[in-house]
Amino acid sequence: MRPLSRPVVFLTQSRFVEFLFAAGLPLIGYCLAVTSLDALPHIWLMLIATGLTGAHILAFNDTCFPERRPTARLLGMHACILAPLFIFVCSRGHHGAVLALLVMIVNWDLYAWIGKRSWLLSLLHHCIGGALHVAVGFLFADGDWRRATFVGVYFGLCMAGGAMHHEAIDVDEDQAAGFTSGAVRFGFRRWFVLGGVPMTLAHLWLLQRIDRFAAVMLSAFAVYIVLLVVCAVRSIDHRRAMVFRMYCRIVYGLAGAGYLVWRLVTL
Repeated sequence: MRPLSRPVVFLTQSRFVEFLFAAGLPLIGYCLAVTSLDALPHIWLMLIATGLTGAHILAFNDTCFPERRPTARLLGMHACILAPLFIFVCSRGHHGAVLALLVMIVNWDLYAWIGKRSWLLSLLHHCIGGALHVAVGFLFADGDWRRATFVGVYFGLCMAGGAMHHEAIDVDEDQAAGFTSGAVRFGFRRWFVLGGVPMTLAHLWLLQRIDRFAAVMLSAFAVYIVLLVVCAVRSIDHRRAMVFRMYCRIVYGLAGAGYLVWRLVTL
């Protein structure tokens, strides 16, 4: 089998790309919540807090895999930075945002500790995590809770679907580590295709409120469905699954970035 090119490997396996997506969700939540450019100078505090929180989550997750444990040595440094940072954020009046960040850390650390051992727990942690990532952005911007809940449900379902595709690709690694992921339990191909179910539910949920954000994400979903159908019809293997993930990240990354640019320009 021909090895994957470097760009494909970077877009599908790089921790940096995963970090960008994790940091992008609070940014989308923030931009959905703000109503004027006056709030934008305060965005730096959210980016620092969510960035460091994301770095901690990735490092803690790496403690589950022996080959990634050098990253976990950063956990002590994260604790030394996050504690005073959260105190500072609280002093600026963002108590709800700090609480959401703490719950986010607990959610993802529990996922790394025990959630990987049950496919149901894994889906639950990803649903909660997706919603929390967006909620943090809304809370930093003092946004509307009803809007935050609506968008949070969407991203929670999307993260669950993305996790199912991710687990299918990592089935051999999870099995070797003793984790009972959905792909280990039900098989690579079946779990990969089933990842389209929460993704479809997420975009059906968006149909309740059609606006510019929904239109952009539904357009990305149309491309996602085409890619998934192609994978389902053809003989899906690990290589094609990796290429599928690369295209999905490009499509949704461009959709999110495009929406953010439009939102900032029209404020």
